[in-house]
Amino acid sequence: MFTIGNLARFICILISLFGASVFIKKRAGIAYAFCMSIACSLIVSILFLTSLFMRITAVIWILFGVGILMFVYELIRLEIHKEDILNWTNLFLLIGLVVLFIFLAGRRFIFIDDYTHWGVIARHLVENQTLPNSSDYLITFPSYAPGSALWIAYVVTLCGGATEDLYLIAQAFLMLVFFAPLTGCTFQKPNAKVLSVFMLITAMALCAVSMTFSTTVISLCVDGLLAASALSGIFFLILSDCSLRAKAWFLIPLMLTVMLIKAAGILFAASEFVILLYLVIREKKRGTVSDKGGEQSGNRGELSEKRGAAVAGLIVGPVLCIVMQLLWSWHVRVAFPDAGNTMHAVSIARWKEVYATRGPEVVQMILKGFFHKITLWYLVLFVVALIVIYVIVFICGRKAGHRIARQSLWLLLLSLIHYVVYLASLLFVYLFSMDAIEASYLAAFDRYMWVELIFLAGLCICFLFRLFSRYEEGFEEAPSDAYRNGAIRLVPMAVMTVAMVVFVLFLWLSGPRYEGLDYPNSTICQINDLAPEDYAGDILIYAPSQMDAAYDESLLLFFSRYKFRTPDAHVATFDRGNVELFMAQHTHIFISEPDAQLVSYLHDQGWTCDIVPGLYDIALKSLVE
Repeated sequence: MFTIGNLARFICILISLFGASVFIKKRAGIAYAFCMSIACSLIVSILFLTSLFMRITAVIWILFGVGILMFVYELIRLEIHKEDILNWTNLFLLIGLVVLFIFLAGRRFIFIDDYTHWGVIARHLVENQTLPNSSDYLITFPSYAPGSALWIAYVVTLCGGATEDLYLIAQAFLMLVFFAPLTGCTFQKPNAKVLSVFMLITAMALCAVSMTFSTTVISLCVDGLLAASALSGIFFLILSDCSLRAKAWFLIPLMLTVMLIKAAGILFAASEFVILLYLVIREKKRGTVSDKGGEQSGNRGELSEKRGAAVAGLIVGPVLCIVMQLLWSWHVRVAFPDAGNTMHAVSIARWKEVYATRGPEVVQMILKGFFHKITLWYLVLFVVALIVIYVIVFICGRKAGHRIARQSLWLLLLSLIHYVVYLASLLFVYLFSMDAIEASYLAAFDRYMWVELIFLAGLCICFLFRLFSRYEEGFEEAPSDAYRNGAIRLVPMAVMTVAMVVFVLFLWLSGPRYEGLDYPNSTICQINDLAPEDYAGDILIYAPSQMDAAYDESLLLFFSRYKFRTPDAHVATFDRGNVELFMAQHTHIFISEPDAQLVSYLHDQGWTCDIVPGLYDIALKSLVE
């Protein structure tokens, strides 16, 4: 359970992150809204590099200490001003944290993905402070990138304790940080505060959608985190007013982090690189034009130097991403010699082996189901809405003589290419990587697709924010002033407002959200409700044969292997002989739902207490209070 002590330590983490963010802001000239996401990405990237070769305990405390020292340094220099504390970004984070603490405090894992990998890898890093290897038999997917687990290890190590709600809060907070840059626009209008409130509400709505689709906020699955991490880099490139040199270099940890969260992050990192490349080329053209004038000739060397630094960052970023991927592949090969044969392994040999077992009927079933899925109404409507919005901006911008017209077409082209490539990569997973049974019914299709939809919606919303916050800039010579002074000036705001409402409501209403959020009738929830979280003993888990279908049984089996709260748990098969054998090997038994067979057996063994759902001491033959 998340305690007051954990909260006090968490506040210290916030102070450390605040110090690092202010330091980056003052030294790099980057708006505060973008600095905390950069600081968190730097932490994840550094922890990854060090975890390959050593335990990360000392590194965690050093990184935390550096943030505190930065805070003290800026405090002594009187560089922390009122606007660094009282701003829309901090308000967004504060509201989000309050909601998360209220909603997640006391929650425990209930989803199979947390017991098969995400909870296991996070727990391993917290307890051992090092990456797992082949001796850690609970690691189901060794090739999965450890980015989210490294961040959880950072927060949990500093907070103390290892409760599951703290894991959930740590990951959800990172999602908040990645959405915070959406509050980074600066409006020059008289009604700037109204626009900033509108922007804050939109950021909160998009973040809420990302946190509630499927099981994101109550599970350590990284799909929502992947979309948020990818968007943080997009927000930084489009909304930030810092120099191109700063964008090129500080985008690097954001690119590394999105790739460390999940293998699919490579596509999102590539999109960030494409946008940065566009900005560099555009700056090159503008710099060439400005250099032609006599007034600018004296600055030609300085402009060339800055442009060279930006190009250097443009080159270093992808190189570091490749190096990071090679290092992770090397670690997986060394630590898990058989990792190439596991599901979702990134291996050509594995892909060939999987596809060879498919058969023409399975392949046909996958293709037919996939093309049926991608033509569902909500996906088609989303793409149409995306095209319409960009086309409206293009038409209005062109009539008004604004260069935003060209940019809208470039972003539309990028969005459509990204969408097609993402669909192709998803189809590849079903054909060459996923288990045949899961692939045949396109398991988790909605969850995977919603990552892409949230990313494209966030990109469009970000672009519209930039359009309106800088609408006075970029006008060219137009044939008539009518377009500049007429009603067409209101079109961008109208389009932005409609787009916000359409995208957020659309995502919210058609997203694959779990109804109820806690499997109230599952055996796992019963165990969570009845078994103490800090229970330390070996436990036999007994569930009746009428247990909720095969899924609940599978989840229970993974739970027993997970051993987060129980060092030695075992699931009994549902006949009397096995129960008798297992009871001789365990000190406690958890009875999910007593049946007549078990009650009769226990009474024969001398149990006199009433048999109700709960945790029992086998030696004392009594319920554990």
